[in-house]
Amino acid sequence: LSLSLSPSLCFRAPSSSFHMAPCSRTTAAFNDIEVSFADEAESCYVSSHVLGLSSPVFCAMLTSGMAEDQQRRIEISADLGTKQQFEQFYKFLLPWSGREQEVDETNVDGLLAFSNYYQIEGLKLVCEDFLLGWVKKHAPSAGRFIQADRCSLPRLRVCCLDHLASEPEMDLSELVAHPQLMWEVMHAMQTKMSAARQSLNQARKTSWDKIPERMKLDDGQSVDMFVRSQFDSVLKHFEIAR
Repeated sequence: LSLSLSPSLCFRAPSSSFHMAPCSRTTAAFNDIEVSFADEAESCYVSSHVLGLSSPVFCAMLTSGMAEDQQRRIEISADLGTKQQFEQFYKFLLPWSGREQEVDETNVDGLLAFSNYYQIEGLKLVCEDFLLGWVKKHAPSAGRFIQADRCSLPRLRVCCLDHLASEPEMDLSELVAHPQLMWEVMHAMQTKMSAARQSLNQARKTSWDKIPERMKLDDGQSVDMFVRSQFDSVLKHFEIAR
């Protein structure tokens, strides 16, 4: 038994030049939820179907008889984001035009804040992928480390922690309000220093074994004693740092 599909039944994606003109009257009919924003006079209207299908939080909010469901209105706090950020976020949720959206430096923070709060894991993953590529070109800051922890982005978190622990001169002042994260960075620094100290000890021992005792510098100082003193000086700094 063989089955074949008629060419007319096979889905073909439209060409890149294809654009479906939106029907403003139909679109307005589906936009049945008002979204208002703290400290902003203007609100916007969106589809409850799009929100509910995209997010378990929106789904529960709009189908369980909660205030948002009864009033058909959602309030966005200033801590979460602005009207502009929400509108960018909503574009990613739309079933067709959402495919054309791209994450970039101008929208990633807003997208991450909304997708984390409303538990849209797929969009969070896209944001994390973008940021992982971004930190390869730009040094991750303490603020980015805090963001990775707050939004539960494990890969970005590890990347930021490793970088902060490797750069003692990095500004960590933002971590003062996050003592647990500060402790993690300090602990990672100590771990790296301990490993480096062990490597230096091994290098010092190897050097002593290979440098002839009679070899002298131009000033008459024994080469092996000079090398020992240099290693001891570096190791002393490690002891002080500990």
